[in-house]
Amino acid sequence: MTRPHPDAYIRTLRENLSGAQRPVNPEPSSHIWTLPIPHHLRPGLHMVTVRSVDPYGRTSIATQRFEIREP
Repeated sequence: MTRPHPDAYIRTLRENLSGAQRPVNPEPSSHIWTLPIPHHLRPGLHMVTVRSVDPYGRTSIATQRFEIREP
């Protein structure tokens, strides 16, 4: 799944609101990943760890905490 990088959107929005010249249009990006949250997770703090390997064989690992709240 690809979509415009959110940082590029925010940067463009700020530049448009400040009157600065608009940069090139955002393009789809293959490095933005999404995943549905499993339905069995209870409210509270959780952590997700993502491991990726680039075309040169280098491994990257990132961990992010997130919170599920009662509706």
